Amino acid sequence: MANSRITNNELFNLMEERRVETAEELKILHKRITESNEKIADEIAELKEHTIRHQNEEKSCLWRIENRLGELEKMKWIIIGGGTTIGFLLLGGLEAIKSFLS
Repeated sequence: MANSRITNNELFNLMEERRVETAEELKILHKRITESNEKIADEIAELKEHTIRHQNEEKSCLWRIENRLGELEKMKWIIIGGGTTIGFLLLGGLEAIKSFLS
């Protein structure tokens, strides 16, 4: 019967071994969690940089579109004004100007 019983010393040694194993496993787990957090933080920072770069490109594109639209609107009004002037001159505007100047 003495052989089947675990002595206090053996029990203490087994408990100590399990405690050390658990402590090592916790260290490994903590290290993995820390590395994962660092990796996620790096990926978030990278995404943030891409987002900022994309926003800047978008602003630049919108600025170019606004400038081009402004130029097209100016050209539209120049063409409308020129067409109106030519139409006025062709439809008897020259006679009205000659009679006004005489």
